[in-house]
Amino acid sequence: MNTIKPPATTRRQSVTDVCAQLGVPDKDWHLFKRWAAESLTSKALDELHAYVDVMIADRCCKPGTDLLSQLIATGVDGEDLTVDELRAVVAAMVSRAAQKPNPCTP
Repeated sequence: MNTIKPPATTRRQSVTDVCAQLGVPDKDWHLFKRWAAESLTSKALDELHAYVDVMIADRCCKPGTDLLSQLIATGVDGEDLTVDELRAVVAAMVSRAAQKPNPCTP
């Protein structure tokens, strides 16, 4: 079983970095910025999940080179990810990007 190990230090990614990695169209980046700014309240999380559901359906029909397509195609450690797990990955990425950097952690 292959396990992906995170690098020793990582740069905190911005919401635009996350959008680019996930293959979100440029015209929709403002939505992700808004959801991140709302600290993923239940309303924001519902909206994000609805958006991600459409992205998942689209990537299943037309896979791309983006991270979401790769996660759908390969899963993690050889295990397919469920829709709920894919939603959680995207939400975690958006939430992490929205956090203010802590100078004591990478």
